[in-house]
Amino acid sequence: MKSKRIRIEKQNGEKLTAIIDLPDNGEYRALVITVHCFSCEKNYHIYRRLHQSFTDAGIAGCRFDLTGLGESEGEFSETNFTENVTDTLAVVKTLCKDLTCPVFLMGHSLGGLIVQSAALYLPAVKGIVTLATPSNLNGISTIVNTQLKDLSANEETTIQIQGRPFHVCGSFYQDLASIDLDESLHNLDVPHLILHPEKDSVVPLSHAYRLFEHHRENKELLVIRNANHLFSTQDAADRVGQIILNWFQNFLS
Repeated sequence: MKSKRIRIEKQNGEKLTAIIDLPDNGEYRALVITVHCFSCEKNYHIYRRLHQSFTDAGIAGCRFDLTGLGESEGEFSETNFTENVTDTLAVVKTLCKDLTCPVFLMGHSLGGLIVQSAALYLPAVKGIVTLATPSNLNGISTIVNTQLKDLSANEETTIQIQGRPFHVCGSFYQDLASIDLDESLHNLDVPHLILHPEKDSVVPLSHAYRLFEHHRENKELLVIRNANHLFSTQDAADRVGQIILNWFQNFLS
């Protein structure tokens, strides 16, 4: 796998940083765009490991930092779910402007909800993959901490996720609460692979069943044994990578 860093400019002038992972020969038959979880960034090991599996199979990958995280510009505390979706749309539209090969979206945890929402505006996307993704606000509040419920839109607090501090405004939770997640999922007319750890301590397995129930058609749910919310072992990452590659074959000639 060979990788290159690029910068993608948003409408407000801020720049997102992305990594394009390519097969060693530079040729690819599909592109997967990955959105990281709330407490992660583009270089988290599961994304690099999955992209290695993809490039070995002749599929390119793009992993990028959402606004205010990792190497991307902006203030994370001033972002919300809607801006996360806008970030994803900006990346897809920039990379796929002249692309003719199939494009897939993949999201982890909250990133899974982001790709579901983004796919509503991207009819050319062939399919989406969600990993350990919540199905409703209760699951999301477990991730971002229930303290946010009591904050006004302009109030800010610091929450701890996976031992790391994040500055978040009440507007993040309020923006998310204003979105009808069930309706968005019901309107999602794109093949959907749902992967969820059997004993996820962050987002319970019940959320995966709910995602499966509310998605319209062309859906598949697989429960991953011996894996945690972050798929932190190499074995779990390798198994997930093979599952996703097998699913991609349904759409690649």
